[in-house]
Amino acid sequence: MKSNAAEYSALRTELIHHDSACLTILGLLLAATTAIYGVVANQQISPLLIMLSVLWGVGFLYIVEKRATIRRISFYIQTQLEQSNSDLSWEAWSRKNRSGMDLPTVSPLKIERTLLVIANLVNTIWLWKSASISLAIIATVIALISLIWSQLILNRYYKFSRKNDAE
Repeated sequence: MKSNAAEYSALRTELIHHDSACLTILGLLLAATTAIYGVVANQQISPLLIMLSVLWGVGFLYIVEKRATIRRISFYIQTQLEQSNSDLSWEAWSRKNRSGMDLPTVSPLKIERTLLVIANLVNTIWLWKSASISLAIIATVIALISLIWSQLILNRYYKFSRKNDAE
């Protein structure tokens, strides 16, 4: 039972680290966006905006991978550790009571995905108006690739999760 508690504690700490990494990457993406837009506005270097699509795409894929890892660890805690130790119950309680809370909840991943779409939409519009249609198309393609790739990562996680739920 002690080893379960130690593993539980270590995994909860790992969850916090993964969540912190997501917040750090999001902060860096927002700071980079602000800096690049500042340079573009002052210097009229619109092709630099393509970097934003690449940064947001790569950053978002990293965030999606971290969020999938968080869910996988949570699933393991709930199905493996909490079932064998009644003193450990946070994941099961949280999953069971999430929908019954008075406050509406939105998953961090949905917020992060919305920010990706908004950032790339603003970027594409800016490119369309100030630079060229070809740069806007390139930015849009990069954004779409990152969204599709992230969905493939999530589908892999959900397939794993559903398979284990059935067992």
